[in-house]
Amino acid sequence: MRREKRVNGHNVRFIHGKHDVALKVLVTLRNVVGQANAHIREILAAQRARTRAGFLRCVNSAKEAGILASDTDVQALARFFHSFEIGLSTEARDGATGKELDAAVLTAMKTWDAAVLNAVD
Repeated sequence: MRREKRVNGHNVRFIHGKHDVALKVLVTLRNVVGQANAHIREILAAQRARTRAGFLRCVNSAKEAGILASDTDVQALARFFHSFEIGLSTEARDGATGKELDAAVLTAMKTWDAAVLNAVD
């Protein structure tokens, strides 16, 4: 389901359905808030920091469990996936299909697979 709503004079697309990963209204809103709404930017920055921290916890846990190589740069890998997530939501907002988003996710996960393979070697 796609709906559009006007926010600060901009059309904002809300996407919900099979690809809930694309439901990133907050990412869209960060592009439409101005100086008068600095408090909203701060809220969105805090949300992104929590999400980034979640990725970091996941990568750290995998490294500690021996799933990822001991020399894995956990900060870089977590930031990669967080950046990808933000970009994925932008792609969805700009009209990428579910099939295209799935292909992008599968490609990004090859980065994880490569890190796992390095732990085995």
